[in-house]
Amino acid sequence: MLKGSCHCGAVAFEAPTPTEIARCNCTYCDQVGALWAYSALEDLTLTNDPANLIEYAPNQGAHFSCGTCGMVTHGRSPDWSDPDSEPEPGAEKISYNIRMDVDFDRSAVKVVDLDGRNQW
Repeated sequence: MLKGSCHCGAVAFEAPTPTEIARCNCTYCDQVGALWAYSALEDLTLTNDPANLIEYAPNQGAHFSCGTCGMVTHGRSPDWSDPDSEPEPGAEKISYNIRMDVDFDRSAVKVVDLDGRNQW
C-alpha cells in the first residue's frame, strides 16, 4: 500500500502500490512535476479531512491540491484505458501523485511517457 501526503500533512491518502507510473507532458502535469499512478476511484482512501483540498478542473477531469502547502496530491479523470476510443460516459479513474510518498522507490517501477500535450 502506498501512503502519500502533501508536504504539511494536511492531505494524506492510501492507494495501491503501482506497478507502472506515468509521466505526462501536458502543460499542467509538466509544470507541477507529478508522476501519476492510476486505479479505480474506490482504491484511493483519503485518511484525513477532505475539507483541506482545493479542486482545479481545467478540462474533463479534476486535480486536487492541499489548501495549505499547495502540493498536488491526486486527481480524477475520464478512463482513457483504451487509447483508440473515447471513454465510456461516466467512466472515471483516480490518479495519485506517487511523489507524495517519499519512501516509495519509484526507480523500481516502469515509467511510461504520456504525450498529453498533443493527445488531449
